[in-house]
Amino acid sequence: MDLTGKQVVVIGSGATAATLIPSIAGQCAHVTMLQRSPTFFITGRNANELADTLRQLDIPSEWTHEIVRRKVLFDQAAFVKRCVAEPEAVRKDLLMGVRAALGPGNEALVEQHFNPRYRPWQQRIAFVPDGDLFKAVREGQASVVTDEIETFTADGIQLKGGNTLKADVVVTATGFNLNVLGDINFTVDGQPLDFANTVTWRGAMFTGVPNMAWVFGYLRASWTLRADMMGDFVCRLLKQMDDQGAQVVVPALRPQDQGMAMKPWIEPDNFNPGYMNRGVGLLPRHGTAADIIWCDVDPCYVFHVANAYDGKDGTVLVDMSVHETMFAAGPDGPNGKPLGMERWTIDLTAEKVTREALDRTPQEFHRPDERFFGQPYRYAWSMGLPYEEDVGFLGEAPIYRHDLHTGERSQHDFGPGRVPGEFVFVPRSADASEGDGWLMGYVINAAN
Repeated sequence: MDLTGKQVVVIGSGATAATLIPSIAGQCAHVTMLQRSPTFFITGRNANELADTLRQLDIPSEWTHEIVRRKVLFDQAAFVKRCVAEPEAVRKDLLMGVRAALGPGNEALVEQHFNPRYRPWQQRIAFVPDGDLFKAVREGQASVVTDEIETFTADGIQLKGGNTLKADVVVTATGFNLNVLGDINFTVDGQPLDFANTVTWRGAMFTGVPNMAWVFGYLRASWTLRADMMGDFVCRLLKQMDDQGAQVVVPALRPQDQGMAMKPWIEPDNFNPGYMNRGVGLLPRHGTAADIIWCDVDPCYVFHVANAYDGKDGTVLVDMSVHETMFAAGPDGPNGKPLGMERWTIDLTAEKVTREALDRTPQEFHRPDERFFGQPYRYAWSMGLPYEEDVGFLGEAPIYRHDLHTGERSQHDFGPGRVPGEFVFVPRSADASEGDGWLMGYVINAAN
């Protein structure tokens, strides 16, 4: 494609975008990296010094490959351990590298576009060969915009923040739609297979599943690195089967492992990319898993739902407390950034979610008049989050009442040292009007 004189927008902020942008920056009028949220980057030479040295010493290529591979994996493992032990120190080092690559006078640019909200080890860090992405930004050939897409227009992209990006060419570098095991309905001897009831062996095979190996890449390195290793493993396994005249190979637990506690194959805190958790599923009351309708939504965290009901236009409306992030600063949450109360309108036809802010005040534990569960309603109550950010959910906080018809919010404060819990609404009588009754809950007097 001839990009001469074109305004190009690359949607994404990972390694693909980071390597694509500098490669086309000199061909087009300007290229913009549009990202929903920042990514950690690390720069370095687009070469391996150890490999160069081994080649100069005429070390056999197969030795060089194995030595370099082990050194890369060793260095990455050491880096991950440091990220876990001192994440903020690693963040500081990574941002220092970005500042150096961008040059002086770009502090605001670094904070706005290159300082992610998650910890360094939670998602893969994108490598920028020879710092060429930052060179393109520094020289004005490329720029970075952090915002969300509202819609595409005739000549560009309308952003939710109100600005418009002019674009002659739009390139998506946003990863992929993960489809684990290809949605294949596996059976063994005619019986449906539930992989949740199996145990993985070396991350390659599953107990009770004959003659099947699969590849799942490294969490923080190129997935192809592990695919290479798994290919070698499968070939060795096939050779051993040939040597023994075996037609079937099935992993099984050892007798001493029977009855052991089953743990997740991958801890969510170690693998949480957006394509794993960027959707809302609606399941009919009498449906099966095959009837779930998945609708896209930007990554966030939801604790408590106030209510949900069917809209007159066929949509589903859900009111709830939402957090931009959760557990990003450590596993001892809640510690994410609260976004207050939102209404999500779920369009089952378009399979998308529209988010509307009802009240941005930090709050949690929403409850309605429960006689109106699953129906259109007017009132919801919630507990405000503590005024001090470092106390989590435990601290002085008010109770809110939301009038969803007028948008009015009223509140009750319990006074110094009073810590409220989760409140519920009790109607005055079975036929009382909505909101006519009492709000009941526990309040701790921290003084005694």
